[in-house]
Parts: sequence; structure tokens; C-alpha cells
Amino acid sequence: MEGEIGNIPTTNIKQCAWQAMNDDRENVLLKECNFNKRSGDTALRVMWNGVLRSKSSGGSCTRWYFTFDGQECDKPLPIDTVIHLHNNINLYHGASVEGLCYGIPAGRVDVEFRVGTCNNGHIIGDAYTGYTAVSRILIEEITVPTE
Repeated sequence: MEGEIGNIPTTNIKQCAWQAMNDDRENVLLKECNFNKRSGDTALRVMWNGVLRSKSSGGSCTRWYFTFDGQECDKPLPIDTVIHLHNNINLYHGASVEGLCYGIPAGRVDVEFRVGTCNNGHIIGDAYTGYTAVSRILIEEITVPTE
């Protein structure tokens, strides 16, 4: 029995990686990875993997998040994570931040990973991103069923 000849979808994926970022800045663009999106009808799946830390002597909240050409995802929601502290803990831990973003047009997209304040009124902690280990951003263009 022969099958039909069809189109085999090609993968559109990119990785940007950095050895030992050791970045102690707050409220900044940390890293950028440019991506060529082929279709306006697809979603971008993004993932950041690396070491995060936030510390403070009182209550603080530090937020790491993605932006696309300088704007946060709003379809369906922002892609982020937070570390919220109430005491002086200095814990570095591996973390992943990932999600899907819809509604991004085809063409060059600047996928940016940032650190900043949370939306809960707490001050930002002393952030540290990418301690010692490799940090990476993965970007994949995917087709998602619309139901």
C-alpha cells in the first residue's frame, strides 16, 4: 500500500547560548536572540534555561521575562517567572522560563530576555543571572491547532 506524497514540515528552531553570563544587573535587557519567523499563522515557543538568584535583606520580588521586539506577549499571556523573598537567602538555582506566544507577524523577531520588578509593589531584589553555567534561549516556530 502506497501513501500519499505530501509536504514534510521543516523545523524552524534556533538556539543562542552563553557560557557563564555572570550578570548582576537589574531592570535591563539581559540577552537577545534574533529569529526569522516564516509565517504569521504560527506561534513562537520560547525557553530560557540557566541559573537565577535574587536576594535582599527584606521583602523583594524579582521578575525574569521575555519580550518580542520590545513588547511582552499578550496572546495568551506574558512569559515570565518570579523569585519572591522575605529574608536574606542567597540561593542560586537552575530554572527554566518557557511558553507560547501567538500573533507575532512573520519576519525578523528580536526575542529578548529581561529582568525587572514584579507587578506586586515589592522592590526588586539583588538579581544575578547565569552564574557559572551555560545559559540559553531556544526559539521554535510551531503550528498550533486553533480550536
